[in-house]
Amino acid sequence: MGSLVELESVLRRAFRLKSPESIHEANIVLASFLNACPGQSAALNSVLQECYHDKKVVVDKPTLELFIHCLSAIKDHLQPTAISQIWWDLVLRPALRKERMSATHTRRARELVVRGLGEEPGSGAFRERLLQIYLGDLPNPISSEDAVETVGLEEEDKEAKTRWKDSLTGLLLEDGVEHPEVRDVLRFCICVSLKGPISTCSPLLTPSS
Repeated sequence: MGSLVELESVLRRAFRLKSPESIHEANIVLASFLNACPGQSAALNSVLQECYHDKKVVVDKPTLELFIHCLSAIKDHLQPTAISQIWWDLVLRPALRKERMSATHTRRARELVVRGLGEEPGSGAFRERLLQIYLGDLPNPISSEDAVETVGLEEEDKEAKTRWKDSLTGLLLEDGVEHPEVRDVLRFCICVSLKGPISTCSPLLTPSS
């Protein structure tokens, strides 16, 4: 498979049909293309965006998992800003928040998010956004109002909320491992959040040079 146009055709078919056969074919063709044309890996970012906005593509769990598989395959060629400014909102956040994905797809999605927190302009803003989501979406264990809301949730909603909590916690932990320079800052912000607004942390979330 040496043509990006041919690969795009196979991917579009897989995203539209989402049959096991079409997804299997897409995975094989993608691997073959990346092996034969590694220099064109970055161009797949634009192809995948076009596939996402294809009006015939319905974005559901199989679609999100295929996107995660493709993005993970070209992860080393993706700019962190492509993840933080595009794929977080389109694929990674809905996948981690709403879907019961396999452990493999969950791990790949987290790895992509951590790459989006790489050391380049904008990483601090993305890290701050993640922390705001983390603190805003987690119930306060000492809040009776949050406790009542949790009781009112359906079991499926409770499980989804737990998965989302676990995903966000895992992301922050992995971010701290990959970027030790912000590990203490993340810990500090979580502690501060119990006493004051998150804005207290904002100036600290960009790694120092």
